[in-house]
Amino acid sequence: NTAVQLEPANPTTLETRGLAYLKLGKPDVAAADFAAVLETDANRPIALFGRAVCRSVDPLAGSLQQAAADDRDAAMALDPAVAKSFARLGLN
Repeated sequence: NTAVQLEPANPTTLETRGLAYLKLGKPDVAAADFAAVLETDANRPIALFGRAVCRSVDPLAGSLQQAAADDRDAAMALDPAVAKSFARLGLN
């Protein structure tokens, strides 16, 4: 959180915090960080894939499954290795 306070507009910092929240089992909080990144740059594979993970683990997000698939596809088109990066973190 300190890094985000120091650089609130830094997309890498927000993505990193989003990943940390995912690892902590807080996909709703992580999704907000990924969404903030994507508002300024819709072509960030980590934010796209992260949002897809958030959408796919949300038990109330049945209607978001297609959106999650679309995010995954977009992320993989931008960076085919992004899924492996998430898998190394235990996030799929």
